[in-house]
Amino acid sequence: MRKILILGNGLVGNAIFKNLTENQENQVFCLTRRDLDFRNSTELETRIDLIKPDVVIIAAGVVGGIERNTTEPLELGLQNSEMLVSVVRVCENLRIENVINLVPACVYPANLTRRMSPADLWTGPMEQSSLPYSTAKMLGLVLIEAARTQFKFNWISVISTNLYGDDSSIESHKAHVIPALLRKFHEAKLLNSDEVRLLGDGTSVREFLHVDDFANAINNIIKKQLYTDSITNVSGANLCTVRELSQIIRKVSGYEGNIIFSNDGQNGAAAKLLDGTRLKESGWEPCISLEQGLARAYFNLLP
Repeated sequence: MRKILILGNGLVGNAIFKNLTENQENQVFCLTRRDLDFRNSTELETRIDLIKPDVVIIAAGVVGGIERNTTEPLELGLQNSEMLVSVVRVCENLRIENVINLVPACVYPANLTRRMSPADLWTGPMEQSSLPYSTAKMLGLVLIEAARTQFKFNWISVISTNLYGDDSSIESHKAHVIPALLRKFHEAKLLNSDEVRLLGDGTSVREFLHVDDFANAINNIIKKQLYTDSITNVSGANLCTVRELSQIIRKVSGYEGNIIFSNDGQNGAAAKLLDGTRLKESGWEPCISLEQGLARAYFNLLP
């Protein structure tokens, strides 16, 4: 029996919990921010030591979209940094052999428009609008690497492309682009609005991955013990501009009005694409198309 502890129960943590519990060889536990403050290392160490997990998955974090990155940058940077330092210290104290640290793609340079691999980290500046949050996540990535070097642990960081899922009501993902657009178009449809006004100019290029596919990738890493690489990318199969994404969401929602981009400069990185070749070579592939996933997410948004 393999004991797995997930820290965090947002969209990602919930999907991983559901996926891993389907395997009877796993005994899966979850600690959330409702259970304790992850920044309290004394209490966290006590709770983890009671479980004695074989694998710890760090899925906890305080997140936001472009707007929160702009209005609360210090809070996002501090809370995520403090949380990661606490978790890493506790896992080191308890000599947890396997740790999987989940990291967003914003740690990569913002000026690269091609698919990025771990070798591209540190080669250019991160997106300025999310810099405090991204820097905190980069700190976690560095600490995981340091633990591997110093203690020879099987600790890895898994960098994910833009994730979305069926439950856009979960607080940690409310401000992300897909749930934000789903709500905007749904509300515009209900109000019979003539137009939907969106940030930026719609030219930013993104790839998207349904969180159920990402959970399956984490399952694949654990089951096959893919701990050789300290950093693993999980990429998507769905590439589009934000403008194209808005058109798909308009179709899925049935909204018939106009889409207006405000051209206010709030585009984020011009492109955010990951090279996930290494993981795909292990046999993992995403299964849920973007239109299929968006239809599922929109259906679950309805009352």
